[in-house]
Order: sequence, then structure tokens, then C-alpha cells
Amino acid sequence: MIIGKELTPRRRAVIIALWSLPNPLSYVKIKEVTGIPTSTVNHIWRHAVGKAQKARQEAGQTVVEPIGLLELLEAKCQDPNSLFGRPEVLTEED
Repeated sequence: MIIGKELTPRRRAVIIALWSLPNPLSYVKIKEVTGIPTSTVNHIWRHAVGKAQKARQEAGQTVVEPIGLLELLEAKCQDPNSLFGRPEVLTEED
């Protein structure tokens, strides 16, 4: 069950691309451009980086180079079905 608005992969990619620029835009500037709250921008960025690092580990790579934009934009790093946060409350039947 998804609560709230779900960002499209394209909007997630825009946020990641704006933060990955050689002179990255601040979270506040990204909010002004996209209309997405700064906390959501921060959340998207942190989880994209975390998922990219996890994908490197699963592939057996021990590269210490910074994560590139293409790695961050891969589908497995933007999977909206891997939601984070507090789990749903169980019902009496569960």
C-alpha cells in the first residue's frame, strides 16, 4: 500500500541529475525547480546512493571510485517498490 504521492522514475532521475551536476544545486534550489519538498529530495538522493552501493557489493565490485550518474539512474537504484520507513500496522486477523 502506497500512501501519498508516488514520484515517477523520470522525476526521481531529474532530482538525481540536478544533484549530480559538477556544481550541484542545493536542495532548496531543487525544490524551487521541481516543487518537491527538500526532505523528499534528500531522501531520494540518499537512497539512490545506498542502492547503487548495494548493487556494487552484490556484483562483487570493490571499486572505491565515486558513484557515477549512470549508476544512480539505473532501474534497480530507482525501484519505487522498495519502500523504506515504518511497516504497516497489523490488523487483528494478521
